[in-house]
Amino acid sequence: MRCRNKPWNSEGSIHKAGPDIHLLDNPVTGEGQCEPITVLNCHVSCVLKAVRASHRPIQETPMTSRLVQIIAKLFSRKRDIVNFLSAAEGIDFRLRDGSVVPGFRWSQVTRIETCKIDLMVYDEVALRFTTDKGRYEILEGHTAFQECFAHLEQQFGLSPEWYFQVMENAFETNHRVLYQKESIRSN
Repeated sequence: MRCRNKPWNSEGSIHKAGPDIHLLDNPVTGEGQCEPITVLNCHVSCVLKAVRASHRPIQETPMTSRLVQIIAKLFSRKRDIVNFLSAAEGIDFRLRDGSVVPGFRWSQVTRIETCKIDLMVYDEVALRFTTDKGRYEILEGHTAFQECFAHLEQQFGLSPEWYFQVMENAFETNHRVLYQKESIRSN
């Protein structure tokens, strides 16, 4: 069975249509179901499957398997962080495997922003923390979000009123900078 989406290549195994790559289960015989893979929202491992199917077979060795895993992990949009844990010292991350790793400390925060994210059916408030290491976003659905209120008031003097100001107007992001660390200048 050939893939019915056109155009296909000479073997009928892979064809490209816009940002999608369609991949058959068996690229050698051209049999199987056509499985669309959206390159823009897909993991590197999916793209590597498509590349493998369109070129000569890759000899699967422990080294190539490990290399594929490393590349897939580096470029994967899916993060390993499943929850944020609020503590008196800062925010820690709980990973998929259940382990907890240190995130950032309150003293490292240089900027705190908030905004409302439109998720079509409902709105969700986000807190964005900027540190020297990067930016971290905690959504309202995370357990640490509610716990942050007390820490933000203690550490940065932020009243919980910011939440109601952000939620106030429907269909607007209501972006606000809650805290900006003063830069230290030396003469």
